[in-house]
Amino acid sequence: MMVQGLYRPDSTSRQRQINTLKIFNDNVIEVVQDSEYNVLFKAGIYDFCLRVLLSNDFPNERPILKISPVVVHPWVDQEGEIKSAPGLLNFTVHSDLGRVVQAIIREFERTPPPLTTEQCLSNSSPSVPVRDMENRGKVSPISSYPGLNNFSPPTYHYTSSHLPQSVTLPELNNLSLDDLQFLNESLEAQEEFLE
Repeated sequence: MMVQGLYRPDSTSRQRQINTLKIFNDNVIEVVQDSEYNVLFKAGIYDFCLRVLLSNDFPNERPILKISPVVVHPWVDQEGEIKSAPGLLNFTVHSDLGRVVQAIIREFERTPPPLTTEQCLSNSSPSVPVRDMENRGKVSPISSYPGLNNFSPPTYHYTSSHLPQSVTLPELNNLSLDDLQFLNESLEAQEEFLE
C-alpha cells in the first residue's frame, strides 16, 4: 500500500515547482505557460530580468536560468546563463525552484555584479538613458521579451569614476569614453592598441 501524497506524477511536481517560483519571488511574469517565466528585480542601480526556462523534462532536468543584462559574476557565463549557482548545480526533482531563484536574486542584490564590458559600452551614454534611445528607433534588448511592457530597462549614467575597471587590459582604464567607443568601433584601432 502506498502512502497518499508520497507519489507525485511529473505534472503535479512540475506545477508545484512553478507555484514555489511565484510564492518565493516577486514580479514573476508568465511568458509561456508552464515553460518560461521572467522574474524582474533590482540590484544596485540596475533593473534585471531573470529568465526561467523549463524543458519538457523539468523537474527531472534542471531549469535554464538567464540574466539580462549580462553581468560579470562567477556563476554567470558570457551569454548570461547562470551555470554554477549552488542550488542550480545540485538541482534534483526534490529541489525547490522558487528558493533556488530566490537565492540567486539575493546574491545579486547583496553584492550587485557589474555589467559585462560589452553591455556597458554598447548601452552607455553620458546624457541619454537607454529608454530615451528607444524613441530614436533603437530597441532595448529587454523590450524584446513578451510581457515586460511595464519594466523599465536599466539606465546608464557613467562618470569616469563609475566605469567598470578592466583587469585583463588595465591600459583601457585610462581611456576616455570617446576613446573607448572609437576603439570598440574600429578594428584597426583595436589591432594597433593590442600591439
